[in-house]
Amino acid sequence: MGWERYIFFIGLIIFTAPYFALAQDIEYSQEIEYLNERYRDYFIHENMKNRMNEQRRQGADEQREYRKNLEIQKEKARKNFVKNRRQNTKSVNWEELEEKYEVKKQQQEQKKNRERKRFAKKRQKLMKIKKQAKSIPEEKLVGLE
Repeated sequence: MGWERYIFFIGLIIFTAPYFALAQDIEYSQEIEYLNERYRDYFIHENMKNRMNEQRRQGADEQREYRKNLEIQKEKARKNFVKNRRQNTKSVNWEELEEKYEVKKQQQEQKKNRERKRFAKKRQKLMKIKKQAKSIPEEKLVGLE
């Protein structure tokens, strides 16, 4: 009876050993595949990061060149303005400006008066219509009666 147990366990080990070896092989291959994917992803990430940094540098260089050209244009415009300002300076005719201002002010005042009179006439017409129309007594309107 003792040796039968030993034979049973030896047979059990012989038949189950390939299964455990196969499970270890699958686990080993999965681990290798995972590490290879991680390695590949790392280099993809690094390449993308390097490419983005290069694009940033190019964009910064383009922006720097654009700002430099803009500054040159501003300086040219400033010099041109200063040169023309000195040549084209003329005195202001204050009397003429004051006359124009007075005329404009009078026109605005006349327009304001016309509008005021029109509004007053319209309000008088409305008041006349209200007086002629039938109306509800005030006591009834406010609920006193």
